[in-house]
Amino acid sequence: MIKENQNKLYSFLYLLALYLGVQLLPLDKWITIPWVSMLVKLALYLIVIGLSIYEIKKANLKIEKKSSYVSCLLLLPLVIGCMSNLLYSWLFKVELNNTFTYLFAIKTFVTLGGVIIEELLFRLFFISFLDNFIKDSKFKDLLVIVFSSLAFSLMHCINFYGNDPLAVLSQLGYTFILGLVLGFIAYYFNTPIIPIVGHFLFNFINTDIYINLYQADMDVSYVLFSASLGLIVFVYIGLLYYLRRREKQNG
Repeated sequence: MIKENQNKLYSFLYLLALYLGVQLLPLDKWITIPWVSMLVKLALYLIVIGLSIYEIKKANLKIEKKSSYVSCLLLLPLVIGCMSNLLYSWLFKVELNNTFTYLFAIKTFVTLGGVIIEELLFRLFFISFLDNFIKDSKFKDLLVIVFSSLAFSLMHCINFYGNDPLAVLSQLGYTFILGLVLGFIAYYFNTPIIPIVGHFLFNFINTDIYINLYQADMDVSYVLFSASLGLIVFVYIGLLYYLRRREKQNG
């Protein structure tokens, strides 16, 4: 059992290294035609997805299902999170900046490919590893979800390369909260499908559509709005976890 769990960790690490390697490749500099560069990146993502599915089948990954009515309520903060940037744009009446193009359609598939990889790695491989690694703890489920969310957030440190540090620090914060929501859903629904759909909608609506249609400036109002919404979601998750533990203790 210990060796099998170690193999899960090794598979997670090498697949994560491949994924981050693709992320760091300067394809837009090597290939001057934007749509070709995106298609090459998508092809590389598909290779990593194929390897991930192979490792999943080889490891026969399964997460013990936790039945709880509280877990259904976790979908609400995910919906709020997916709409956060658009809510900001509507409340502060941000003007439209652009229109959709064929490049946006290709970028959507690239976004989906990245989301599938991240969810298979962090919400299936890593959670399964932690679920077997952490033993005899009263708060085992919480520790599994927090550690997997922290690892998911820290993965985005690669974005410090060539990006605004303030924007990346903000990303580390909201990806940790997003990881908590997706982690709870994956752990209690025992499926990667809902986290994949939720994560995709979060990236697609909050990043792809927002950047394409609006001027995405990180001014004070944007930071305060996002931080406040993130705090509300964080408190909401804590309340759901408390309710779940009470439900479990009361049988």
